[in-house]
Amino acid sequence: GSAGIPLGGERAYVFNLCVTPMARRQGIASVLISGIVERARQLGVKYLYIHVEARNTTAERLYRSHGFVFEKEEDEATEIRLCRPRRKLLLRRL
Repeated sequence: GSAGIPLGGERAYVFNLCVTPMARRQGIASVLISGIVERARQLGVKYLYIHVEARNTTAERLYRSHGFVFEKEEDEATEIRLCRPRRKLLLRRL
């Protein structure tokens, strides 16, 4: 698995959180998320964001179990303009 967070003050964005399909359902994503949250806290981040595809209920459930809450959802126009599935933005206050 891998993950990254660009940092800039009180806000950070988790990008490209992924676990190879063969290694899924083994707790790896939870370990990555916990590590990101801890590191972000150490760096003084107060708001941590992550996008999830609107139809990816499994990933959304995982993020919510780690304290992320719904912030907003992209509209259909954005989905069409960017030629990719609609996403939800989730937020965790640290």
